[in-house]
Amino acid sequence: MPLIRILLVDDSRVVRAVLRDLLEADPEIQVVAEAENGLEAVERCEALRPDVVIMDVQMPVMDGLEAVERIMLRCPTPVVILSATVNPGEVQSAFRAVRAGAFEALPKPDGSATPEAYAAVAEDLRSRVKLYAKVGRRRGWSSAPEGAQAAGRPLPAPPGSAKPDRIVAIAASTGGPRAIQRLFRDLPPPFPCPAVLVQHISLGFTRGFAGWLERETGHPVKVVERPVELTPGTLYVAADGVHLAVRHGRAVPQEGPPVNACRPSADVLFEAVAREYGERAVGVVLTGMGRDGARGALALRRAGAPVLAQDEETSVIFGMPKAAIEAGAATRVVGLGEMARAVREALGAAPDAEVRHGVR
Repeated sequence: MPLIRILLVDDSRVVRAVLRDLLEADPEIQVVAEAENGLEAVERCEALRPDVVIMDVQMPVMDGLEAVERIMLRCPTPVVILSATVNPGEVQSAFRAVRAGAFEALPKPDGSATPEAYAAVAEDLRSRVKLYAKVGRRRGWSSAPEGAQAAGRPLPAPPGSAKPDRIVAIAASTGGPRAIQRLFRDLPPPFPCPAVLVQHISLGFTRGFAGWLERETGHPVKVVERPVELTPGTLYVAADGVHLAVRHGRAVPQEGPPVNACRPSADVLFEAVAREYGERAVGVVLTGMGRDGARGALALRRAGAPVLAQDEETSVIFGMPKAAIEAGAATRVVGLGEMARAVREALGAAPDAEVRHGVR
């Protein structure tokens, strides 16, 4: 099997050296080049065609955001952004880079750039690099899978369409921020009912993600750090390190052990929604690795709710949607470009109409 070829981009020589040592501790990974700014990164990416680029955000000459935009235009390559979570401006730039085509944003360890500080994230970073390299090789990586970034106008909102007794429950992991941004960009505010979301994301990024999403889509987005009334038109996002549930018309943070190695877990959210709303809910399983959400999506379907799963073609990682489909939970399999319309159709249908059609 060929080595996984990495381009490291950071203006700190010390950070690059630490990352090189940690990555190359795995015999399957080779750092083929380094760059100290975004301009160098674009030039070396074009010349060397690495499998994965690991990139800082704040750099001289050209920052990570502009570098990602140029890479996706000239030589589309999986990019992982490393960002300091203590800097709100850098977190916002990291999510703008995700919108431009980066796979995801991961946190830099707080404190000094020492091997000890980075050791805690080393194994996770190595495993993600391997996965993203496989995805890039398999798909001939494009930053915009067909249907995922197609231009289009938001769907019109019919007058008097508020449905406060309905709810949309969404699960996503890798590739989720961009998919969710696309979904809610295509749904004009005000959205007719509350929406609740579990997005697997690194600790420290949730607030930045919520703020970015609100600015990008025009929909109110709230991180659920204490019980809050569910209001039509608002998206409620699980907070760092706790599950999200719904009870008696409220979004509620919920303590408990990880489920499927995830906290928050989509299964916890979906099962709570199935109990509280039953056939009045709509479930959505978007791109992501692993199986989280499959069991909960099946609970939603058994309760009479339609469940929409993103298709393989437009998923960055077809793990969570595939698991939901294989579990028999999905009532429709939908490309990202059509997901907003499918959600609207599900909300407008008779409560169990989608279920009667079965999986397609």
